[in-house]
Amino acid sequence: MNGTTPLYRALMDGGMSRRTALALLGAGATLPWTGRGGFAQDVGGMFQLLTEDTDDPEIAWYKARVEAFTASHPGVQVAYDAVGMSGLFEKLTTALAAGQPPDMVAGSGLSRVATLAKLGVLQPVDDIVEAIGRDDFMPGMVDQFTWDGQVLAVPVQTLSFPYWFRRDLLEQAGLAEPRTWDDLLNVAKTLTRDGVYGICLPGGVNTATARQVLIYFRQGGGNILDADGTIVINSAENRATLEFMKELYQYSPPGASNFGFGDLLTNFQSGICASTYYSGRMLQRVSARAPAIAPSLGCVFPPYKSVRFTYTEPRGAYILAGARNRDAAKAWMVEEQFEAGRHIDWLLTAPGNNLPVRTSIATDARYTGHELLSARADVLAVLLNATETPGNFYKESHEHAPNPVGGSLDTGPVLPTMLQRYVFGNESAETVLSWAAEQIDDMLQNI
Repeated sequence: MNGTTPLYRALMDGGMSRRTALALLGAGATLPWTGRGGFAQDVGGMFQLLTEDTDDPEIAWYKARVEAFTASHPGVQVAYDAVGMSGLFEKLTTALAAGQPPDMVAGSGLSRVATLAKLGVLQPVDDIVEAIGRDDFMPGMVDQFTWDGQVLAVPVQTLSFPYWFRRDLLEQAGLAEPRTWDDLLNVAKTLTRDGVYGICLPGGVNTATARQVLIYFRQGGGNILDADGTIVINSAENRATLEFMKELYQYSPPGASNFGFGDLLTNFQSGICASTYYSGRMLQRVSARAPAIAPSLGCVFPPYKSVRFTYTEPRGAYILAGARNRDAAKAWMVEEQFEAGRHIDWLLTAPGNNLPVRTSIATDARYTGHELLSARADVLAVLLNATETPGNFYKESHEHAPNPVGGSLDTGPVLPTMLQRYVFGNESAETVLSWAAEQIDDMLQNI
């Protein structure tokens, strides 16, 4: 119901200026935080906290921390809402347009934070970074959340997307771990037998599919935007990549045109497919829910054609510029979200998925000694290694200028629709890539 509002269109496709966004926020958007000499201990009133985290262990962590926070701040009432990644922008749309934004969001991917930063709806959090210890963050991490000299989100964690596979099935077929696209296609084709599909790929209009498109385009030597920000999605490299993807989708289970993140997990852990791409959450899920498969779970850096690439993206916690209780939000960050022991507990709600962004945390025995991570040090090494080759919709490579509509490409329909039209609708690569280029141009023109 909110998809028709100006702010929602801006968040989803870049179609609104910063001035318009600030006008929707109201005068409160320009008010600075007034705390001095540290963080207020007398915070009170309602504190509204949104999260994208909806797994049971994550929700349990938040509920415990909310209880502790309200106990240490008797005047505070915490309104906590786990809205999920797909529901976040719609929730923000309603709140911002009504002039009643939440106080903070506990963590969003860099591309989505960048979209909000470009709209001018985030409050600087340099003081939080200094309180935690700027030098403790891994190289370049804080810089990724810095715009116009101000830090607009505090790095919480990072993630990477390796290629997961059933080692037992590869060995039975006499196959080595795939390293190239040719290897990957051979694995997918060979392992599609006896009711098992060789690979599971997303194809629905969702973030999982958008990221899969970016991964393959970059691996094939193409880009969406070049390093200078010029639209180059309709290239010979991307046309060839779409051809490869269409061939690969033959070995994905039926219904792939609707698959999202959840389907990739479900199909792999249930034994329906032999391989897939996913974040480090796969380690925890398979270990807990598919003990018969867990011993043979393997992962490698994703096979590629010409460019070594996988999707990696840090997440940042941020405070809305029109927040009514910024003091409570900042106290929450320092006391609950980023205190070392509690932060490690947070990372370990999804061991392997929530990767550390601070040196002290990454080397802390409370993190490295976790039973699952220490037992599967081979998997953890792949996950951490993959974060050293960063790329996402905000910056497709180290050399790329920031993409101001990166968040919209990550969560919006353009790339998934393009893929669907080619793979399942049998339109030509030239047609769908030209269409996508026009959509992206409109988004950039309307910033």
